[in-house]
Amino acid sequence: MFKILSFLKSGKAIYMLAALAMIAALSWFKFHIDGLNETIKEKEQTIKDKETLLIATKAQGEISKANLGECNSKIALQNEKIKSVSLDNKTLKRQIMQAKSTAQARYENLKPPDNNAGCEEKLGVALGVIRALGKKD
Repeated sequence: MFKILSFLKSGKAIYMLAALAMIAALSWFKFHIDGLNETIKEKEQTIKDKETLLIATKAQGEISKANLGECNSKIALQNEKIKSVSLDNKTLKRQIMQAKSTAQARYENLKPPDNNAGCEEKLGVALGVIRALGKKD
């Protein structure tokens, strides 16, 4: 016991306590740094996962844009086809009016013969109908 007391009274004990304190502090720092390194690795993996997800999302967005463009072009093509087969009301009304006026001009002079009409008169009416039907405009 005397040796322990003499050791403590000498200056060597303070150096030894300081060394033990430094070892303890360095050990704590090492464990703390190891924990931080593990956290950094986890965060880096999270970043890689997020980057992969971002790339996949961007690719999906580009695919969606391409599909939308294709759909729009198909719709435009269908609209053109619909316009090409649709009937123009103004043109149809004009053609109907023209056909009515043409028919009226052709047949307004034709009148049925009287019941008492003779054969020649009936033949003249029939020839008039045939000529009216034979006109091309």
